[in-house]
Amino acid sequence: MATYESYKGLTLPEALLQLVEHHGNPQTRHLSQDEVTLLERAADWMDRNGCMVVVSP
Repeated sequence: MATYESYKGLTLPEALLQLVEHHGNPQTRHLSQDEVTLLERAADWMDRNGCMVVVSP
């Protein structure tokens, strides 16, 4: 299971994509394909609209 440290320093879109990569993977699946698509779309929208919020303590 990923910890906060796994996402520290990433932008919010990068963190979402990392979460999707891990939890959407067939071997570690915790998300449905619909949820994966929703999160990927959200990350793409944030990236295109300049969301540069960085995950930090």
